[in-house]
Amino acid sequence: MKIDAQTTTYLLKAEIRQNTERKEVEKGVANDGKETKKKAPKRVKKIGRNEMCPCGSGRKYKMCHGK
Repeated sequence: MKIDAQTTTYLLKAEIRQNTERKEVEKGVANDGKETKKKAPKRVKKIGRNEMCPCGSGRKYKMCHGK
């Protein structure tokens, strides 16, 4: 019972602080002196099930690595 009272008292006396310091924002991105560029995702050619397997086995992909 004493622990409940101490916990409740502690929580009622706690303060919520917010970081009021803000950096300048340019076009939705914070600028801290470094330029950042978005990289385009790599484009990977999809292998069809009936194409030859890229491992060099001479078998079709569906029978080799496509299982």
